[in-house]
This record gives sequence, C-alpha cells and structure tokens, in this order.
Amino acid sequence: MNLIAASVLILLAVLTVLSLLRLARSPRLIVRDVGDAEEQIKPVDLDAFLNLISSEQEDYLRKHLSVDSFRKLQRERARVVLKYVDRASENASILLRLGQATQRDPDPAVARQASELTDCAIQLRMDALRAKCRIYLVILLPGLPLSSPGFSQRYEHLLHTFSALGAQLQIPGRTTEVHAVL
Repeated sequence: MNLIAASVLILLAVLTVLSLLRLARSPRLIVRDVGDAEEQIKPVDLDAFLNLISSEQEDYLRKHLSVDSFRKLQRERARVVLKYVDRASENASILLRLGQATQRDPDPAVARQASELTDCAIQLRMDALRAKCRIYLVILLPGLPLSSPGFSQRYEHLLHTFSALGAQLQIPGRTTEVHAVL
C-alpha cells in the first residue's frame, strides 16, 4: 500500500510540474474586450463530455464488455475527457484575463461581474488540475471511475457569468475598452 501511495504522490508531483511548465511556455493571448475573448474561446461539447463521464454509461460498458475491452475503452475515453478538460481550462484562462482586466471598469456593476468571472475562472482552473490528476490515474488504473463531479456545472456557470458580463459591456452607447492583462 505504501508503494501505491508513493507512486500516486510522485505522479501528482510530476503532473503539477508538467502543468506549470506548459503554462509558462504557452503564449499569452491578449484579451482587450469581450470580442477578443469570444474569438479565442474554443467550443466544448458539454453533452459529449457528460456522456463520457456518466457513471451509468460506465456501468453499462463494464457489464457488456470483457475486462480487457473495458480497460482499453476506458483509457481511450479518459484521453478524450482529458482533451475536453484541457480545452475548458484554456477557455477559463482566457476568461480569467478578461475578468482581471474588466475589474478596473468604472461601473461598479461591471467590476463586480468581472470579479465573479475571475473567481469562477480560477476555481475552474483548479478543478481542471484536480480532474487531470484523476484522469491520469484512470489511464494508469482503468478500473477507477472516470466521473468528475461538479466540473461541468462549474464550466456552465463560468460561461453564464461571461455572458452576463458581455451583456453589461455591450450596452449601446458604452465605449469602455478592456485593457490587456500581461
């Protein structure tokens, strides 16, 4: 048991270091306004994501496939889920920069909405890191459940918050520009 726990801790440490290196090397996208954010956000098919992490779907596959087939398929599903989580995390990063820049808006309602967007984006990025660790464990040990509780709901909340901020910033006659966050 101690060997397994040590292996998991080492895996988590390596994943954390790799994530930090990837973040440091990734180009910083400039987000000047809501339009920039909308252009940079990549779509995430939440229905497909939810199907992949569905415990009912997983139970069905476990019952109807051989152990080897299930493990192979579970690893493939985990890799696809990882891509969804990565994309959602990248989108959260874009919205984080927009929220940080918009917090300086002179309109207190916009600044509050921007603060909420920033908080949601940070929370989703942290959730994504936890989900990635879990997904890598599923790839290594495909008998583990793939479910990622709360991740899709947080992502939907982030998008809703972004939409609300976008609506406030696109009021006719309003010319506020969001400055890029470095």
